[in-house]
Amino acid sequence: MDKEKNLMLKVLKDISQPTPQLPQKRKPSTGVSTNWKKNPNYRPTKKHTSMPYVALDCEMVSTEKDPNTLAQVAIVDFDGHVLLNEYVKPDSEVKNYRSSITGIRSKHLKNAKSFPQVQALVKNIIEDKIVVGHSISHDLKALDLQLDQEKVRDTQKLFKAKTQVKAVSLQKLSFDVLGKVIQLGKHCPVEDARSTIEIFKALFLHK
Repeated sequence: MDKEKNLMLKVLKDISQPTPQLPQKRKPSTGVSTNWKKNPNYRPTKKHTSMPYVALDCEMVSTEKDPNTLAQVAIVDFDGHVLLNEYVKPDSEVKNYRSSITGIRSKHLKNAKSFPQVQALVKNIIEDKIVVGHSISHDLKALDLQLDQEKVRDTQKLFKAKTQVKAVSLQKLSFDVLGKVIQLGKHCPVEDARSTIEIFKALFLHK
């Protein structure tokens, strides 16, 4: 508990500082970063595949029917192993792929699974699990899922409730808690989900 308290105090101290940006000449990595393991606050965990937690993150595009239509969903387990990473084919015309943020283009959705197919996969994976996310209500809305509150852990709400600090972005928490720089350029839902589960373990998972 003392370690968690000290880490929380450090985060509160750092939260007002800007997240470092990569030099302009360097291109953001397109892969999934693991640099949080270099942070002195990172504590490796044993393999806990039986732990009832998974982390979820989604990317959305704007379509004729909905400005926030599900286009990609990723789920990782307690140890960050990928359980699902699927594109989703919208059932109406895409008006804006938001490619500069989502990284999604028409080619990614052309042969993607349908929404009902992906939703069924998600339901199967999260059954009997506690789902962790950052501002997860947006993801669940895009997935058209309603979960009991005891089945959900929202790192944004948990941080706000514990510190009385205004809502903090996943990018900011990832840097301050994990020493991990994410979301420089296109977002990666796998990377975001991994960051979320690591933040949850570091700050909010009481053993």
